[in-house]
Amino acid sequence: MRGENRMVGYEELVDIRTVKQREKSGRVDNALFFIEQIKTHTLFRVDRDVVEIQFAETGKTLSAALASYLQQKSK
Repeated sequence: MRGENRMVGYEELVDIRTVKQREKSGRVDNALFFIEQIKTHTLFRVDRDVVEIQFAETGKTLSAALASYLQQKSK
């Protein structure tokens, strides 16, 4: 499997169902904590399914997209 320009084995992929949240953290901190835990934000597992995320080439960075999303959700 491809992931961040290197081959990744199925067993190396993190199942996002095992990811924890910090109860007393804000949304941005939880989003960063989530990304830290899944290791590869574009390639992970949900049970036995492998999920690979691809982004459109809009010129917008992942950080900017996440910040925009979190700002919209907090309104």
